[in-house]
Amino acid sequence: MSKNLYDLFSEYNGEIPKIEEKSCNKERIKQLVRNQTEEKKIKVRRNPKIFFISFAAALVAATSVTAVAYSNGFEPFKHILRKNTSNPSVSSELPLVNGGDESGMEENISVDSVAFSGSENAEVKTAGMYYDNNTLMLSVEMKFAQGTVIPENAVVLPYFTMKNGGTVTELANQSGVANAAVLTKGDEENTRIATFYLSENEISGSTIGVRLDNIVTRDDISSVQAAVIAEQQRWRDEFAESDDTDQWKAYWKENNFDQRTLDFMEDYLAGCQKVVEGSWYGEIEVPAEAAKAMSFEGDGFTVTVDTLSLTLGIDRKIPEMSNAAPVITLKDGTVLADTGTNEEKWFIDNGVMTDGKHEDFANIFGNVYSYSKPHSVEDIAEIAVYVFEYDSSALSAEKYTVYTSEQ
Repeated sequence: MSKNLYDLFSEYNGEIPKIEEKSCNKERIKQLVRNQTEEKKIKVRRNPKIFFISFAAALVAATSVTAVAYSNGFEPFKHILRKNTSNPSVSSELPLVNGGDESGMEENISVDSVAFSGSENAEVKTAGMYYDNNTLMLSVEMKFAQGTVIPENAVVLPYFTMKNGGTVTELANQSGVANAAVLTKGDEENTRIATFYLSENEISGSTIGVRLDNIVTRDDISSVQAAVIAEQQRWRDEFAESDDTDQWKAYWKENNFDQRTLDFMEDYLAGCQKVVEGSWYGEIEVPAEAAKAMSFEGDGFTVTVDTLSLTLGIDRKIPEMSNAAPVITLKDGTVLADTGTNEEKWFIDNGVMTDGKHEDFANIFGNVYSYSKPHSVEDIAEIAVYVFEYDSSALSAEKYTVYTSEQ
C-alpha cells in the first residue's frame, strides 16, 4: 500500500526549533519541543496519520477459536486489552478495549500462543488477538530477564508485513518510529504487554509478520520529532525558488522526501541509547474461515461489510473536493456513521440519524471503517454512501443507496 506522507499530515504552526547536534540530549530536546512546538492530538480517520509536526504540511505522516479456548483464555485477553486504553496507538473506542459487550465476537477471537524468535533479552509470545476480514487487534507479551529495569515511559518499535498468497506487503504506514507502542505492565513479574491494531484490506487468510525492534522511551521519540522538524527545515531552506505550495510539494516528491524522512527517523533513533536492545520476530496466521464478509454494489460504490468493520470502494467519478461517507442503518434503527465530523449536524438535520441512536466508527484508516462493537450482517437494513460537497456557505450531500434489506 503506497501512501504519500506529504498529503497525510496536518500543518505545523510555529517557529522551527534550531537543533545543532545529532545526539540524544533529552533535556535540551524536550525544552525545545516544549517551548516551540505543539503536538496535535489526532484520532485516526480517513487516512493513516503519524504523530509528527512539520513545515508547511511537508510530513503529516490459527484456527477459529474453540468453545473451550474461548472460555479459558478469553478473560485474560480481555483484561489485557482493557489495560491498554492509555496506549495512543489503540483507540479506546474499539471492541473489548472500550469495555463494551463482547457477545458476537466468539468466532473472531483466538488466544492461541505464538512464540517469537530473537534476542535472549526477552521471551516474546502473543497473548491473544481478534480479527475480521480487514482488521487485526493483536497483543504481545514480553517477559524480560530478571533484573531488567523497564521505565514507565518505555515503548517498543513494531514493523509489520502481510503475506497473502505469494505477495508480501510491507505495512509501512503502521510500522516504525511513528507507531511506537506503549509497554503496559503485565500481571506477572518482569512482563510487559504491547497491543497493536492493524487495518488492511483482506487481512483474514494472510500471514502477518511482526518484528519488534528495541525498547526505547517516549523521550527518545520526542527527540526524533524535533530532529525531523529541523531536518525538514533544512530541506525547505534549500528550496529557495518559491513559496508556492504546489511547487514545494512537487520538489518534495522529486527528492523522495517521504522515504528520506523515514530513513532519517530510523537512523537518528539508532544513535540513541536503548532501554533494552534486541529484535524479536513472529508470524501470525489470521484464519480465513472466520471472515463473514459480504460485498454490496450499487450506484458506483462497493461496500464490503463484516462483523467488526466495513470497507468502501469508489468506482464512480466524484467531485475532486468532495467526501464520500458510508452510512449503515441497522434494523433496530441504529445508524453507524463518522459522527465526529462536520457532517454529523447534516445527518441529524436531514433525518438520517437522531441524537442517541447512532454509533461513531471507532477507527478509520484508509478505506477501512472499524466498528465500536460487533454487528451481524443480517442485522443491516440499509447501506448508503453520502457524497458531501462544500460551497462558501453550506454543506450539501447526495445519497447513493447501495443495499436495502427485504423486511
